[in-house]
Amino acid sequence: MFSQSTRPKLTQPAIVAGPSAQPKEPSFTEQVSFDLFQFKTKHLFYGLSALLLLVGGATYAVSSLTSTKSLVTQHALEELLIPPGIATQLMPILSADKELRLYRADTTRSSDTVESLFLRLGVDDQQAASFIRSNAQLRKNLLGKSSRPVRVEVDAQDKLLSLKVLWASSERTYTVLELTKQVGVQGAQNTDTGAINPINAINATAVTSATAATYLAPALVSSTGTENSNPTSSISSKSFTQHTRLKPASPYQLQQNTLPLHVSVRFASAKIKTSLFAATDSAQIPDSIAAQLADVFASEIDFHRSLQKGDRFSLLYEALDADGESMGYGKLLGVEFVSAGVVHQAMYFKESGAREGNYFNLKGQTLKRPYLAAPLKFSRITSGYKMRMHPIWQTWKAHKGIDYAAPTGSPVHTVGKGVVRSAGWMNGLGNVVFVDHSNSQTTVYAHLSQFKVKTGQTVEQGQVIGAVGETGWTTGPHLHFEFRVNDQYRDPSTIARQSTPIVLSSASRALFDKQAAAFLSQLSARGDATEEQVSFAQ
Repeated sequence: MFSQSTRPKLTQPAIVAGPSAQPKEPSFTEQVSFDLFQFKTKHLFYGLSALLLLVGGATYAVSSLTSTKSLVTQHALEELLIPPGIATQLMPILSADKELRLYRADTTRSSDTVESLFLRLGVDDQQAASFIRSNAQLRKNLLGKSSRPVRVEVDAQDKLLSLKVLWASSERTYTVLELTKQVGVQGAQNTDTGAINPINAINATAVTSATAATYLAPALVSSTGTENSNPTSSISSKSFTQHTRLKPASPYQLQQNTLPLHVSVRFASAKIKTSLFAATDSAQIPDSIAAQLADVFASEIDFHRSLQKGDRFSLLYEALDADGESMGYGKLLGVEFVSAGVVHQAMYFKESGAREGNYFNLKGQTLKRPYLAAPLKFSRITSGYKMRMHPIWQTWKAHKGIDYAAPTGSPVHTVGKGVVRSAGWMNGLGNVVFVDHSNSQTTVYAHLSQFKVKTGQTVEQGQVIGAVGETGWTTGPHLHFEFRVNDQYRDPSTIARQSTPIVLSSASRALFDKQAAAFLSQLSARGDATEEQVSFAQ
């Protein structure tokens, strides 16, 4: 690497013979040259080694890729594709509008006309509108009715293909009325109802072959004793000739069916903050279920005076639907109400052979007693059975009844079965109803705005006998309620507690206990129930 002339000559120092001889030290320049030579030689060796490693690795990698690639088998595939004709490709596009189906839904309104209903549903079909207006069955069940689910099927041009309206026909059934447009099928129309009559269509075909393509429907006009052989205007007979009036057929078919409602069971719970109705509203419990709740415990809980903030309740009730549409709500199946720390439980149960079921506590005692706790479902007590300052006479007097504040027109219910002694005007009591019950007991309902019963009429427990008003001596709308025994005043708040409950029969006890256990299980689970999870006697 170094030329002979530039390489430093490094030789061992000369040793001089003799005892005092010393080695010769190299000069500074010689030492620096020697160190530099060692440094360059070492790094040159490292560089050459690294270069050899890189070249070897690259060679191995290239050789590996080349060998792997050589193992892949390649094939060339060729296939002749013949596209469909232009007409075939355009057919789905051209026929798309004819095949398109649109589905829409709404509910009917009491003020509906065919035009307003079709406008909400997006239907533009004068022929269908004319048919509905001319058909008595459709007018009766579709127009002028409120909250009935209605569905339509239309094509791309918003022409009606089908219309379906549903309504509940009983507690456990619903009716569906369906109007369908017959595509490619023709028939004759009855001139009275507009319904398709295939028999008339066949007869009309026999009348004339010239109009067979239109299927005209015959209707009797007159008959005589002469013979007419003209087949296009009459049916020939040796004894009479029957003339017919022909009417174009309708392309619509109308069908009505009654089907069972689907029943599901729902769970709900709430806490009392101000009133029972406020709690049911906040828990989104239907009003009909809330009213049943008040009826069930009408003899157990005084909802006007006994409710406290923090009271709670949990219940199971029926939800009814038809073909996926809500059709309202059924029975309250079971409820647990905790009021002032006291637990009240009730379950709906129908004994074998009984026409109607009833509500029982879990001891098997019916909650229906001879008297209700109050004549109003929801109100507040403004004056109890006690001494008070009379609001009009401003004197200290005994108040021999209970006053319930409620809006004018609120329904007033009789607390027990009996006979109306009188219904009329009585001085300070205004419009008043006296109802005589068994055991010489009488209830009085005063300050009514209207009567719903007459003297001598038999009334059942809970029946509406009048409405809240402010007739007679009063300072505002309210109901004055009295309870008398042999015409002696008694505290009305005690009459419900004095009545004896009816006990469940021993024959039904086993089934009742089984359902009660299922009811308690569902309440403890605090979840949605299904008909399979808990079954109540209907």
